[in-house]
Amino acid sequence: MPQGAGGAEGAQAEAGALAALTGFDANLDLKLGSLSLRGVIARDLHLDATLQQGAVTLREALVGDVAGSRLRLAGSVAELAVKPSVELDVEFVVPEPGRLAKLANLDAAALSRIGALELTGRIKGSLERMGFDMKLDALGGRFGFAGTAQPLAAPPGFDVAVAAKHPDLTGLVRALAPEVALGKGLGVVDVKARVAGDAKVFRLSDLAGRFGGADLSGSLGADLSGSKPKIDVDLTTGELPLAALMASTAAGDGRGAAGGGTATTGATAAKGDRRWSNEPIDVAALNQVNAEIKLTSKAWLLDKLRLDNAAIEASLVDGVLDLRKLNATVYGGALSVKGKVDARKTLEVGLAVTAIELDLARLLRDLAESDRVSGPLSVNASLSTRGRSEAELVSALAGTGDLDGTLEFKAKAEEKAGSALLGLAGQLLGQKVKELGNVTNITGATNVLFNAFADAPAAVKGTFTVERGVVRTTDLRVDGRQAAALTAGSADLPNWRLDTRTDVYRAEDPNTPFLTLDLRGPLDAPNPRVRGAAFQPRQQPAPATAPQPSGTGQTEPAPEPAPPPQQTRPEDLLKKGLENTLKGLLGG
Repeated sequence: MPQGAGGAEGAQAEAGALAALTGFDANLDLKLGSLSLRGVIARDLHLDATLQQGAVTLREALVGDVAGSRLRLAGSVAELAVKPSVELDVEFVVPEPGRLAKLANLDAAALSRIGALELTGRIKGSLERMGFDMKLDALGGRFGFAGTAQPLAAPPGFDVAVAAKHPDLTGLVRALAPEVALGKGLGVVDVKARVAGDAKVFRLSDLAGRFGGADLSGSLGADLSGSKPKIDVDLTTGELPLAALMASTAAGDGRGAAGGGTATTGATAAKGDRRWSNEPIDVAALNQVNAEIKLTSKAWLLDKLRLDNAAIEASLVDGVLDLRKLNATVYGGALSVKGKVDARKTLEVGLAVTAIELDLARLLRDLAESDRVSGPLSVNASLSTRGRSEAELVSALAGTGDLDGTLEFKAKAEEKAGSALLGLAGQLLGQKVKELGNVTNITGATNVLFNAFADAPAAVKGTFTVERGVVRTTDLRVDGRQAAALTAGSADLPNWRLDTRTDVYRAEDPNTPFLTLDLRGPLDAPNPRVRGAAFQPRQQPAPATAPQPSGTGQTEPAPEPAPPPQQTRPEDLLKKGLENTLKGLLGG
């Protein structure tokens, strides 16, 4: 027997049984006090109808109270003997859906989350092709369904226009799926679409409206006929608040004062900084579905990070995500990412990242709350990592890359002249500094730094390698006015530590460092130490000692003078002032 034939034959048998009703006419007005349905008592039943020439005019079919709910039908049933068709108005009011769980054989808790609902509308047609136009008030919103269904088709099909309006996406999702913790204030849901297909293969097309406050258009498709669901997404959106949409992930990542802990693998991760979470990353969703994704958005919003004109194209097959394209405008520059993410066993990531002319002023303002460095910077990198948590992924990070661009360091007015530092030292000493020597050298070093790198563009270029989460460079070079700075060192991401040395060369002597700057400490707040020839103590000539006559007529040496009390030298104060100035420049 072909699939679906049983349903058609059953419908024909029922039509034959209804044919017996064509042999007489009748007026019916029946009332029944109560009736038991699956152990649920239905009360206040009423049937008011007329049977005439094989057709029924249904003035009212009422179930006044079944588990607190009310069902009313009114309309007509035609061609009882041949091909029954109906045209009915429906009114179904359910104050407490959970009470219907036993009657419908459904989960009481899930039904209770829906809250009070009211379904109204009209159905018209036959079992071969049934049309309907229904409205549902539920979950604090309003939903509409208008279209046709083919219950006897093989498989049963449908073609429906749907509409949904709700004032709060977060509240709607909380009611339908309480395990998903979206962020607050996502905005309204007001969308329309067409859904066509059957129970296993269907497509949502002509999608348009607002979802979570973002404009939305495009299509979605689903194929549930295989061993693993397959979906395809082709959407265009407005500004998409990804941070709020992904709030459920952030809420359970174990960060904060009570978070952190010890990473499960790797010596570096074991002593890693607490800012990296050790909570396992849930990748189950990547293994439960296959997908083809195309998403274009006006912007993606991730906390302070904003990606404008964002577009992604990717496919997900058996736990492997092939990222063919991720393009966006970020911090005024162009971002491009390609690569693969393998989530079949542990999370393995390989990405090629290109960022062209990022605006450093905006980038550092968001990352480090600093407004001291600006200019365009471009970065190319090939990176890979693997792990089960954020800490493991950072600790296993490896790759290579290069950067180039133009930097401009913004100096405060009091930092621009060595005379300002001299004045500061004088105030601290309680008198104006008048002696020269090392003081002159240090103020000269200060002037070299600010004249070369402050308030003027400086070209930057270099390469870097990454191994076990530690970024290293040996050739990061910044060329300023009549001077260049060459940096070598490392940034330990797992432990959030910086350790670099920068040698500054004057154009007049490109082979000998004029001064050296060491940066050590936390990545976002390193401690600077300046050294070099300008900061070496001056050699003081030994004091002359006059011979003293002795009682024997022989000359005896004078007794050694007592050591002078410890005093703070002006050059030490200037050096400290320069280091504090550099620290302010680095930390904003």
